[in-house]
Amino acid sequence: EWVAFALLFTFLTANKSNSAFSVLLGIPFERLIPFHNLSSLIVLVLSLFHGYCAYAHGSEEEEADESLNSRRHLSADDSVHALNGPDPDLIQFLLDGWTNLSGSLITTFILGLISTSFFGILRRWFFECWLCTHVVCTLGVIVFSVVHSSLSILIVLAWWVVDLFVRYVIMAHYRYPRTASVKLLLPDLVEVRFPKPANFHFNAGQFVQVCIPEISSLEFHPITVSSAPHEADVTLHIRALGNWTRKLAAFAEKNTQATIMLEGPY
Repeated sequence: EWVAFALLFTFLTANKSNSAFSVLLGIPFERLIPFHNLSSLIVLVLSLFHGYCAYAHGSEEEEADESLNSRRHLSADDSVHALNGPDPDLIQFLLDGWTNLSGSLITTFILGLISTSFFGILRRWFFECWLCTHVVCTLGVIVFSVVHSSLSILIVLAWWVVDLFVRYVIMAHYRYPRTASVKLLLPDLVEVRFPKPANFHFNAGQFVQVCIPEISSLEFHPITVSSAPHEADVTLHIRALGNWTRKLAAFAEKNTQATIMLEGPY
């Protein structure tokens, strides 16, 4: 249960537009990121401890009731490969039955999420790889949590779908402008500019997630707003440092307008 609670907290602190903490406590998304990282580590530690306890004590109930040893309804408490079972084997225990296998896969996916996110330089220089890994591992955690009978994850999944709908459908396609001017100020510096809509409120230092479909229809990148809140136009100044930003500089060299999708500000 503690693993499930920590996992719920991890997912809830990853929501952007509809974070329960933002709605109820007024905590902005960017300030939740350290708590999201901490809860992810807690989930990993508790998952490893949960697996150890299942392996170390998994056969005790089986010894009290041999009828539990049904291969069709195998659970972590039924495995003959537990430490106190007749055939102890850690590797076979981790793969023995859907309960054990799904638990092992959940822990593997969580480890993949943390290991690819721990070093900020990996996210900056290999953003596309990090994003793909994060999405795949997150879906893996959700799917195998359901297989593991941790159905509380479905509540978070529903909340997550609402968050995605608000960000990618309402914000990116209907609420904000869909076109912006692009200008190559320097060989490695691009200015993106669009008229500030009446419902676009931000403070100095906040950022938006921006997608330019001409470059990539799936990638949203965090960019700090460089204009002042009172100005009529919103400007983003983007330096070409990675793969996406270099493509943007090449695009701005040949074009003066681009399609944009925005979410935020955060």
